[in-house]
Amino acid sequence: MIGASSAIAEACMRAWCTQEPTAFVLVGRDADTLAAVGADLSVRGAAGTTAQLETGRFESTEEVAATVTAALSHGVPDIALVAFGTLGDQAQLAHSPTALAGTLQVNGTWPALCAQLLFNAMQERDHGQLVLIGSVAGDRGRRTNYAYGSAKAMLATFAGGLQHLAAGTGVQVSLVKPGPTDTPMTRAAGTRGRLASPDAVARVIVAGVSAGKPVIYAPPHWRAVMAVIRALPRAIFNRLDI
Repeated sequence: MIGASSAIAEACMRAWCTQEPTAFVLVGRDADTLAAVGADLSVRGAAGTTAQLETGRFESTEEVAATVTAALSHGVPDIALVAFGTLGDQAQLAHSPTALAGTLQVNGTWPALCAQLLFNAMQERDHGQLVLIGSVAGDRGRRTNYAYGSAKAMLATFAGGLQHLAAGTGVQVSLVKPGPTDTPMTRAAGTRGRLASPDAVARVIVAGVSAGKPVIYAPPHWRAVMAVIRALPRAIFNRLDI
């Protein structure tokens, strides 16, 4: 699980390990945080649930590749979840080339690189489920979060390519598009409106992965919401503060 300390990832792992004993490989930047997540899963999970930890960095191609390689040294996973990212303040990003580039990388480029490396390992074994956390923000560019949204749109296209490549094989790729969710990331960004709980989002993700769905909106009503937003004529869309 890459980005194992994210709220959505933790909720998914809790759901998976209560169903049956699960051997996790937790990947993230902070060893203490990963240890706390692993201890919690061992207590909550079915008897025999274990967690191995891999710390790594996600600030360059070499670091991302080395981190994924280290995670794969524990074996090719049956399910791999790529769940890291950050929102950032769009107004600030618009005036900081460095911050803008970093946002595009951490939400798009680096998750895509992780996905490709994990997919390659699964493809060699002809087995595995790769789950990528995208966002409804990637469905249409909006003035409030177009940097984050464009990175997630890139990840969606990348996931679609992997799904095409995986067709007819034993590898499954699922793209998750959560709506606004009550996590430390969204709270820090001052996200407005009604937020879904990580546990509610995780239940949809786990069920969708089990069913082999290629695209999972979580909660499901966001599929209809975003269909409407995508279909709005530009003249109407431009008048909306969303």
